[in-house]
Amino acid sequence: MVASARYHGPMQPRGDTEAVVLDSLPYADRHLLISVLTAESGVVRGVARSVRGGKTPAAAAAQVLSLIRLEIFQGAHAELATFRRLELIESSYPLAAELELFAAASAVSELLLTFCPPNEPAERAFRLGRMVLAGLLGGVRPEVAVAYTAQWTLALAGLLPPLDICASCGTEIEPPVATRPSDGHPVCPRCRPADHRRLERADLGFLALARRRSLTEVGDTLPVGVGAWLDQVVHAVAERRLPALDFFRIHGAGRG
Repeated sequence: MVASARYHGPMQPRGDTEAVVLDSLPYADRHLLISVLTAESGVVRGVARSVRGGKTPAAAAAQVLSLIRLEIFQGAHAELATFRRLELIESSYPLAAELELFAAASAVSELLLTFCPPNEPAERAFRLGRMVLAGLLGGVRPEVAVAYTAQWTLALAGLLPPLDICASCGTEIEPPVATRPSDGHPVCPRCRPADHRRLERADLGFLALARRRSLTEVGDTLPVGVGAWLDQVVHAVAERRLPALDFFRIHGAGRG
């Protein structure tokens, strides 16, 4: 599918910056419409001209989840920026060799694109994207990387529900924690529905550890309930299915 959008007006330079590539779509004949995540400006959408086709360095730099350096120009009232001088810093291309790694990289990019704000500073989200790229390239398990990203993107957006307070009545909850199937929010024994799900102590332990440690320090094993619970919260907050995340659950290491 060819993307369509408008970019117009006198362009002002935003400067030279590092970015994580979140999405890349064909635009017109030889251009790409790219979404990137920067520390200074959050998610920025822009056009990279004349980079489709062949093996140009800019085309290689447009791989999803790659870390790049680029120049950003944007008019005051333009919907899209213009990207110039795309240079590859760390390529995600090796992840494409294995389906589960490719699916994980796509899911991570989708989570960052969904929950990171456009045109607002996002230093912690940018550092998260860079960390997860390095982790996947360095051998971190794909399901751990996706869960870590989901938890942190929700937390940074202020959308991760606390797990020690009942969402229905406000009562403090002791583990294990029952959750509503509709949105993943915790409920006490008195308020929980018959079809509730449950986060065990191991699940809660992983989630607590992930809030305190880097990706490479949380271990290689993802407790059974963590991925399913995070998916519940992600889809409820987004109010839609996330295709790349669903693909990862079906075809990647996150299949369950």
